[in-house]
Amino acid sequence: MNGWHKVGEDITEVLECEPARLYVRRIIRPRYVRDLEDGDSEFSQAVLPSDLPFPKSSTSASLAAQMIISKFVDHIPIHRFIKQFERQNVYLKNTTLIDLQKKVADKLR
Repeated sequence: MNGWHKVGEDITEVLECEPARLYVRRIIRPRYVRDLEDGDSEFSQAVLPSDLPFPKSSTSASLAAQMIISKFVDHIPIHRFIKQFERQNVYLKNTTLIDLQKKVADKLR
């Protein structure tokens, strides 16, 4: 990019869900700076993807959907989700999953 110099990057990690497999999707957003003719500098960075349902959250739409369907259709209680996640070395608090349910309900409203 003409006149731009990379000064770092932000990395956003989002916990994704596939049936029986959890993984972390990394969203890497480079940051750039360029020197202006008047001696000032200008910064630029790519925006986060629009498919993230909850701002400033590491929960993806796929994880939220899987949990809500399993809870309300398959009647799986939260403590069983926690045990399922622990088997994949993902440790979440009970309150984290309750907050996720509230966020989904708010989105659906």
